[in-house]
Amino acid sequence: MARTSIPPGVATAITRLASGDRASQGESYQQLQHSVDGGIGWADEAWPQIVPLLGHMDNRVRSIAGQTLCGLAPHASAAVVKRDLDKLIKATQDERFVTARHILLAIWQVGQTDANLRKLLVAKVIDRSAVSAMDKNGTLVRYDIHCTLRKLFDTTADPTVKAAAIALMPHEPDEKYRKKNLSVWKGT
Repeated sequence: MARTSIPPGVATAITRLASGDRASQGESYQQLQHSVDGGIGWADEAWPQIVPLLGHMDNRVRSIAGQTLCGLAPHASAAVVKRDLDKLIKATQDERFVTARHILLAIWQVGQTDANLRKLLVAKVIDRSAVSAMDKNGTLVRYDIHCTLRKLFDTTADPTVKAAAIALMPHEPDEKYRKKNLSVWKGT
């Protein structure tokens, strides 16, 4: 992967996001999400500037940072992503549920291109499911985990992803939600 410097618009968006200025957060979010859509060579350079924002005092900044990192992951080197994967997983337990949920629903992108990262991500997401019983919205977290794993499966066609998700089914304590989680996998 050829490395290039961070485009000026992206660098500006990161700086504006880090400032915590609410008025520019939407624009920064749009700029960052648009920028990570294509094949990029600057992911490794931008990554260390965005990771600290996972701890920002503003939950919207944390959410945008997490979603941006997830979008950058397929373009970044596996070593860079692996180094901070635990921070991304921890962000799926953010004190603000909406922040945690946005990151959880985007985290499938981390396992999109690298098989070793995918295996590690699936293991960490399964572990996240195991501790979801302590969450206020644990049932919804487990459903989101199934949605995340389904997106990863749809993108990679890796049967181990589906097998891991199906193995979670018996651990859902409520029959109604077991059926709902299973519905995510219809058609596969």
